[in-house]
Amino acid sequence: MRIMHLAGGGDIGGAKTHIISLVKELSGSNTLKLVSFRYGDFAKTAKDAGIDVVEIKSGIIFKDIHDLFLIYDNFKPDIVHCHGAKANMMGLFLKNHRGACVTTTIHSDYRKDYMHNIFKQATIGLFNTFALRIIRFHVAVTEQFARTLISRGFEAYNMFSIYNGIDFEKKIPDVSKQDYFEKYKVPYNTDELIIGIAARLTKVKDIPTLIKGFAKAHEKNNNMRLLIGGDGEDKQMLINLSESLGVGEKVHFLGWIDDVDSFFRVIDIDVISSLSETFPYSLTEGIRAGAIPVSSNVGGATSLIDQKVTGYIFEPRDYETLGDYLIELSQDKNRRVSMQKAVYEHTKANFSLKAMKKKQEEIYSLILKHFNQKERNKVVICGAYGKGNAGDEAIKYTTLLSMRNIDPDMDICVMTLKPKKEKSIDRVQTIYTFNVIKLLFILKKSKIFVSGGGSLIQDVTSSRSLFFYTSTLYLAKKLGCKVIMFGCGIGPISRPFNRRLSGNIIDKYVDVITVRDHLSKEELQSLGVTKPLIEVSADPAVNMNAEKNNTHKIFISEDIPLDGKYICLALRSWKSFNRYDQIALACEYMYKKFGYITVFFPMEYPKDLTVSEKTAELLSTPYYLIHKRYPTEQVVAFMSKMEQVIAMRLHALIFAAANYVPVVGISYDVKVSGFMSYIESSTCLELEDVTKESLIHAMEESFLHQDKVIKATNALKAKETVNKHQFMRLMEK
Repeated sequence: MRIMHLAGGGDIGGAKTHIISLVKELSGSNTLKLVSFRYGDFAKTAKDAGIDVVEIKSGIIFKDIHDLFLIYDNFKPDIVHCHGAKANMMGLFLKNHRGACVTTTIHSDYRKDYMHNIFKQATIGLFNTFALRIIRFHVAVTEQFARTLISRGFEAYNMFSIYNGIDFEKKIPDVSKQDYFEKYKVPYNTDELIIGIAARLTKVKDIPTLIKGFAKAHEKNNNMRLLIGGDGEDKQMLINLSESLGVGEKVHFLGWIDDVDSFFRVIDIDVISSLSETFPYSLTEGIRAGAIPVSSNVGGATSLIDQKVTGYIFEPRDYETLGDYLIELSQDKNRRVSMQKAVYEHTKANFSLKAMKKKQEEIYSLILKHFNQKERNKVVICGAYGKGNAGDEAIKYTTLLSMRNIDPDMDICVMTLKPKKEKSIDRVQTIYTFNVIKLLFILKKSKIFVSGGGSLIQDVTSSRSLFFYTSTLYLAKKLGCKVIMFGCGIGPISRPFNRRLSGNIIDKYVDVITVRDHLSKEELQSLGVTKPLIEVSADPAVNMNAEKNNTHKIFISEDIPLDGKYICLALRSWKSFNRYDQIALACEYMYKKFGYITVFFPMEYPKDLTVSEKTAELLSTPYYLIHKRYPTEQVVAFMSKMEQVIAMRLHALIFAAANYVPVVGISYDVKVSGFMSYIESSTCLELEDVTKESLIHAMEESFLHQDKVIKATNALKAKETVNKHQFMRLMEK
C-alpha cells in the first residue's frame, strides 16, 4: 500500500509520539512518505527514525499547495492520512482537486484544542472544525472518543478508532530512587508512597484537582509525596495552591521532564487529572515503567483501567474520590502489587506497536473499501428501541451482534426513540423512529430492512403501534429493500380489521420471517400469511453469554459485595399486580434458610423502580436495589452471578436461563409462560396465583430440575441460529 501522511510539523507530546511511531511501523511493509508543513524538531525526529520526510514551508500558502500537488502526483498514494489542523486543510485540497482518498486522525478534542487562546480558537480552531466535517473518514485515538465524535454527528460507518501503541521491548532504565530524588533536591524516604504526574501545567490538565485530592489523602496518611513533571502557565498558581492546602513541602515541581521513563520508574502511582484527553499516552508510559494508573474518566482511560482491578477511574474535578483512592492504595501494598501486575499484562497484550500497526492497516483497507463502494449496502433495523426497556435493548444488542458476526463492517441504521444517545453507544447510524421523511431517504439506499425482534405485531399496546410497524414493512419493500421479520413474537391481534390488515401486508411485503415460538407461527398462519418463508427460531437474547470482564461491574458500581449469595427479583408494574407482601415474605424465607440476599433489578428503568421499592420496603432482611441503568452486556453478566432469578420481565428470565441460572417466572402475559414452557421449566406462576407458599415452592423447585432446564435451553440456543442463517440467505440473494 502507498500511504502519504500529512502533519503540521509542530506536534508535541502524545500526538508527536503517535505519528512518528505509527509511520515508522507502517513503513516496514508499506511504501510511505511523510510531509511536514514545518521545519524543526518533529521533522528531524522523524528523519532520525529512518522515515522518508519531505518538508514544505515557503510562507506562501498557494506555493505550499502547489508543492503538495507535485509530491502527490509523483508519489500516487492509495490513501492520504492527515494529522492536525494544517494537515486537514491541505488534505481538503487533495480531496477536492485530486479526488484523493483522505482520512484524518483526530488526536485531541478539537473543541478544546485552543482553550488558552481565543484568537486561535476563532480562526484555526474554527477552520479545523469545518475541515473535519468535510473529510469523510476519521480515526479517533480511543474508542470512547470515537463514540463522542459520533454523538456529535460524525458518521459511525466511517469512524474508526486506534490506540497509541508503545514499545514494550524498550529497556527502561534501572533508576535509583535516591539518586533521582537527590538530582531534583527532593527529600527521600524509602517508606513513602510516590504519586506523580507528567503533564503540561495548563487548564485542561486540571492539576488543581490532583493537588486537592493529594491534600485530602495526606491528612489520613502523611507518608506520601507528589512529584509534578512539566511546565506551563499555571505553575505559580499551583505552587500557591499547594502552600494554601498545607502540603507545599510534599508537592514538588520538577519542571519539564526529558527522560519520562526515569520519572515513571521512580513513582508508584501515575495520575491523570485532565478535563479532556483523547488517549492519555502518559498512562501507558507509566504502566510500562511499573506505575499504577489513577485517571479521571477521560479519553481512553477506561480501555486501560478496569475499575479497582487494573487501576482507578474518577470523574473529572472529583478530588474527593481521587483522595479516597490514594488513601486506599497507600494502605494496601498487596493491592498495589496485584494491580500493577494486572495492568502491565493487559497493556502489553493490547497496546503494543505491532498491535497498533496491524489495526491501522485494517483501517486503511476498510477506508479504501468504503471509498470505492457503489452498490446499496445499508441494513435498517426497526424495533421498540430507546424506551429504556432492558429487554428491548437486549434484542437490539443481540441483533446488532448477529449482523456484525456476519460482517463486522456492515453499514447499519437503527430506528430509535433516542437517536443521539444510541448512535454513539451502538456505533451505528440512527434515526428517530417516527421521522418518516428521513426513513424514506435511507430506505432508498438500503439493501435489507430488519423488523424486530420483540412483539411489534400486536394490538394490545395500541392499534397505532400495529399500523406503524406494518407500514414500515410496506415502505421498505416498495423502496427496493429485502424485508425480514427477525426473531419476532406475533400477537395477540384481537380486532378483525387489524388482523386482516396485518395478514395482507406481511403476506405481500415480507420475504422471510423467523419467529421466537410456535404460537407466533400459528398466529401468522391464522392471519393468512402463506407467501413468506416462516421458520421457528428463538429470541435472539437466548444466546447472550456473560462476558467475564463484565461480571463485577454492576457489583462495584452499586457497592454490592462480590462474595455474597444473591437472588434477583425483576418485577414490573402491572394493573393487577398487588402481591408485594407475599413476594417479600418469600424472599425473607430464602434469606433465613439459604442466606440468599435479594437484589431488586428494574429492567425498564425507571418504570419498574416503584414496584421494586414498594416490595423492598416490606423486607426485614438485607437487600440491594439497583438504582441506575446499565448496558445490556453488564446486565447479562450480573444475572449470571445470581443464585436464582425470579422475574415478571421476560428478558430477565432469558438472560438468566442463557447463563444456566435457575429461574422462576411470574406470568402476566403468555410470552412469559410460553418461554418457561420452552425451557421445560415447571416453576412459573400466574400473577393471580402468587402467594408466599406457592412462590417458596417454585423457588425451591427450580433448583431440583435444573439439569432438564439446561438441556432444553441448549436446544433453544441451537434453534436461535436460524435467525442468523435466514438473514445471511437474504443477504446473498
